[in-house]
Amino acid sequence: MRDHLGVFSMGADLKFSRSVLMLDDCEGTFDWTSSGDGSDFVADHAAVKVWSGTNAIRLKTRTTGAAHLDTVRIVKVRNFPTSGLVVWRSRINLADVSLVSGVQLWMSFNDGANAYAPIVTIDSQTPSITYTNAAGGTSTLAGSGYPIEDYEWLEVEVRYDLDGLMWQSVEIAGVVYDLSSVALYATGAVTKRNIAINYRVYAEQAGIPTVYVDNIYIGAYGDV
Repeated sequence: MRDHLGVFSMGADLKFSRSVLMLDDCEGTFDWTSSGDGSDFVADHAAVKVWSGTNAIRLKTRTTGAAHLDTVRIVKVRNFPTSGLVVWRSRINLADVSLVSGVQLWMSFNDGANAYAPIVTIDSQTPSITYTNAAGGTSTLAGSGYPIEDYEWLEVEVRYDLDGLMWQSVEIAGVVYDLSSVALYATGAVTKRNIAINYRVYAEQAGIPTVYVDNIYIGAYGDV
């Protein structure tokens, strides 16, 4: 991964930082754990639609017996952050929007005492953006009903305050939604101490959506 001028390799320094949990340019080996409905869903690297480089993550729901709300999901587990202020950045392309019911960015935080599972959902049909509220329900971000075009790359950024166990903000397509007054919902007691990073795609009706993800960063606010 390089700076915008191509002068030096950002990854050369960032990959050794303790505050960087993930720096994935979606090249090389695909090493996410995948699951989904049926047996012929797709989760891999593909040189089809990319933000930069030659590959992006490709997520496609099953073809055989395709049904409404079919899912495909990928997950990675990392150590719990050393920084209390964490940002998750990625680029997402919904390809044919009519086939996508929604895309979820789902981060599970397990701090050794409690589990928290804040979810952001891009609802491409309404359209709207929702998040997990302090009571564990779903709330809609006011004014988030921007239509998404086919093959549009969305720049998505989610920020969390793990010291205060609060959301901070959600940013999509250059619009920032302030959530700093919303607490993270605790789903139950745990003894493990880690985080799980999930991307999940839902099909609309019996469509077979393909979603692409590229250039993922998770870590402290100030590192990139």
